[in-house]
Amino acid sequence: MKTWIERTCVLIVAAAGVTGCATAYQSKSFTGGFSETALSPDTFKISFAGNGFTSAERASDFAILRAADKSLELGCNYFGVMNDAEGASVGSMTVGTAGWSEHSAWGFSNSVPVVKPNSTLLVKCFRDQPPGASLFDAHFIAQSIRAKYGMKSPDGVPSAPQQPGLQLKLTENQGASS
Repeated sequence: MKTWIERTCVLIVAAAGVTGCATAYQSKSFTGGFSETALSPDTFKISFAGNGFTSAERASDFAILRAADKSLELGCNYFGVMNDAEGASVGSMTVGTAGWSEHSAWGFSNSVPVVKPNSTLLVKCFRDQPPGASLFDAHFIAQSIRAKYGMKSPDGVPSAPQQPGLQLKLTENQGASS
């Protein structure tokens, strides 16, 4: 027969296996992820909900990554964020243990707050960048965020952000020497 310590350890390991990491970039599931709603052929709402191990930055990054991916799926190279909202839902997790012996029993529990960040974007995509418009480049955003998190592109190739070319201009001092 297993002791209470063995049973408690098994439960802790099982719980860690189910919830032990931040939400992945995935369609919404039990552990979180992105969802989308089409509002017109080129306008959509993207939401990303993280679990208790997901940072607010990661939730925001994955929402904008989904906006870039969705824009590319629709044949658009650029997108603009018309509105954004970031927040969190707060729940709690109760951790407890109990034990007993021949003449006594005891128990202990503690509630721990769990903060689950979320990010929502209202996005409009464009095939070409209109003159004077300040839009996100969907290809660059997708590559940059995937590289930040060590993710592969949808075709399985590791992503590296595009770096704008740096040009150094060397000039000679044309002043008279003494």
